Amino acid sequence: MTQGSYAGAISWFQNPAAQVSAHYTLRSSDGAVTQSVREKDIAWHAGNWTYNTQSIGIEHEGYVDDAAWFTDAMYRASAALTRSLTTKYGIPRDRAHIIAHAEVPGATHTDPGPNWNWTYYMQLVNGTTGIGSGTVNTSASTLNVRSGPGASYPVVGSVADGATVAVYCQTVGSTVTGPYGTTAVWNRIGTNRYVSDAYVLTGYDGYIPNVPRC
Repeated sequence: MTQGSYAGAISWFQNPAAQVSAHYTLRSSDGAVTQSVREKDIAWHAGNWTYNTQSIGIEHEGYVDDAAWFTDAMYRASAALTRSLTTKYGIPRDRAHIIAHAEVPGATHTDPGPNWNWTYYMQLVNGTTGIGSGTVNTSASTLNVRSGPGASYPVVGSVADGATVAVYCQTVGSTVTGPYGTTAVWNRIGTNRYVSDAYVLTGYDGYIPNVPRC
């Protein structure tokens, strides 16, 4: 993580006195990508010289302790970049070769931190990139949107009855009974925004094909 803004990180990487750089930086809001160092050149990003010389460094806009920065747009753009690079250089698409800065031996970095969803990211890297959709059906005028996959999570918004929602990934949470039966499947419809699948008509009973698991 840049521990700051996208523009600020790019500006910092352009300053030789900073003695830090990354090959690529991703923007949170829309997944925009800026390249600061050519792939054949060494970027100072890993906190370990050997790893710097043998890796391509990708930074993501945001802060380690604030999951709101980890948008689906950024996850998907970053995964597409990683998928392209692994194809180009013959790098295995696994966690032994795609690692966090925090996992570099001897490094003091903590990014991307515990809020980064490696399960979701690696599915995207490996080609499970579908986005589902569904129609909300609730006996009330609106359906509560939760911050996590369960009825005990705080309400962070609502969607109207009859609204169409995008489903970026699905996961198991608390069991809920609604118009479409009793289920523990929850749909993530945005960054830290979940609704029970019991209230969403997706055309499938439970998991949607080619949509990642959260």
